[in-house]
Amino acid sequence: MVYQSAMNSLNPVKTVSSHIIEVLRQHSKLSKSEALERTMKLLSQVGIRAERANAYSHEMSGGMRQRAVIAMALALSPKLLIADEPTSALDVVYQKQLLQLLKKQVAQDKLSLLFITHEIALVGDIVDNVAVMFAGEIVEKGPSNSVMFDPLHPYTQTLVASILTLDSEREMLRRLNKKDRESRAIPEKGCRFSNRCKYVFDLCRTDKPMLRKVSNDRWVACHKYSS
Repeated sequence: MVYQSAMNSLNPVKTVSSHIIEVLRQHSKLSKSEALERTMKLLSQVGIRAERANAYSHEMSGGMRQRAVIAMALALSPKLLIADEPTSALDVVYQKQLLQLLKKQVAQDKLSLLFITHEIALVGDIVDNVAVMFAGEIVEKGPSNSVMFDPLHPYTQTLVASILTLDSEREMLRRLNKKDRESRAIPEKGCRFSNRCKYVFDLCRTDKPMLRKVSNDRWVACHKYSS
């Protein structure tokens, strides 16, 4: 697993390489020299040079710390890599580098990737399928391209509409932000998105919509698609 804050994942009094060596020694039968050799290979794989292997976390940039945590997560050749908002503390340049690294490692090691993020704009190029959650529940899921370019659930539509582009309308974004501030409370009955939804009707306020299949590869929890 790759956690949101790399700084909190690394022991400040241990070098980067010692973290990975410890993982390898605790969970495999590698000798210390074999673990060191494997560690150097892993660090190189994620773009950390050998001379930086004995650096402490405070001596590294945010992007480099996150790379070190990815190397640690890959140490035992997992089948599933869980990345929990790994780019949230990074600027856009490091974000792009990290996403490219994750994409490369997933393809190279044939991993399954569970990528958790609040930024829907990041998912299109890195995952095959998307599950959109609102208030702790899945409201839509399907292939990433379908969800991004043809969102079905009103919440997904709002998320996609809020992505900033050169064509974004300032007034539209202002309205979205104002409506979100005015309707923070989650209804106890019916659809949890009902007090923010422009399509809301009576059934939405009384009955909770179930996640249902609306086509071969699309699922949505919305009364609009219940017929």
